[in-house]
Amino acid sequence: VYKRQELERSVNSMCNLAEGIAEEAEKIGVEKGERKGGVLALNKIGFSIEKISEELNIPIQEVKDILETSYDS
Repeated sequence: VYKRQELERSVNSMCNLAEGIAEEAEKIGVEKGERKGGVLALNKIGFSIEKISEELNIPIQEVKDILETSYDS
């Protein structure tokens, strides 16, 4: 009985950890998607890479990377 309870606690703990990791991954994905959408929208209306970086408060290289990967597809 003791070992079973210990096993159940361990499994519950691992499940909670996995849920936390999944939630964090989703949050990161949403943030990346929002940044990408912002970069593409500002680029579409003619903002320079530097201005996009300034407006969205993200590094210039990230703006360049987003634009390269979005238009290479």
